Amino acid sequence: MIRRAFWVSAATIAELLKDRTIAGVFFVGVAMIFGGYVVAEMAVVERMKMFVDTGVGAVFVAGVFITLMAGSNLLGREIRDKEILCTLSKPLPRPVWVVGKTLGLLVAVAILIFSLATVLLIYLKFQTNVWKPEIFLACFFIYLEMVILCNYIVLFSCVTTQYLSVFSGILILLAGGMADDLKIYWDSASPLAQGLARLLYYALPNLGAYSPGPVLSGSVSVPANLLFAMVFSAAMYVVVAVTLSALVIRKKELA
Repeated sequence: MIRRAFWVSAATIAELLKDRTIAGVFFVGVAMIFGGYVVAEMAVVERMKMFVDTGVGAVFVAGVFITLMAGSNLLGREIRDKEILCTLSKPLPRPVWVVGKTLGLLVAVAILIFSLATVLLIYLKFQTNVWKPEIFLACFFIYLEMVILCNYIVLFSCVTTQYLSVFSGILILLAGGMADDLKIYWDSASPLAQGLARLLYYALPNLGAYSPGPVLSGSVSVPANLLFAMVFSAAMYVVVAVTLSALVIRKKELA
């Protein structure tokens, strides 16, 4: 089973890397990183800060775009085009197919994000003559955020259309980024508002906790136990989402 999932994920990685979408997003991300020069020259704040902020922002935007586009199309395209019937005609269980596809997507997103992070690190050294390895930790946080978002997208793509999957993913991204703001309503005079705020807070992913800003500013340090907890939390999202997706695909009528 593990061997089959590995080969499905390897084929998925190769398919995604050959896709023009990922190549296009990579070059757009590189262009946005280089565009930080214009922003840095016009800014009145520290020049290096502008290079870092615009570069990390470019990595985030590229990661979100490819996660939404590739994630919403990963399973849905094969289901719509009936390609999955050829795949499953081999001795390949549906849950293994889902696991392999999802892991392949996560690896492809990691390749994109850390390739852009490497470009940003080299470009920052060229412009400011400063090595800033914290960029990789910041981009790792972005990747964990994309892991969580990716699994929501894959799950949505099993039960709805590609466009609704993208729209739902955008809503999750926006709502998850503002999850901490729901605590304001915990002390509301209305019991209904309190209950609803607590329900949404615990139901939505707290994507704001993965913000790379504090790491880049140096205002906080990330101890090993906290980093482990963040990785473990993202991994649990993968396990739950892949399990639910596999259950949906197992019951889904594909013919």
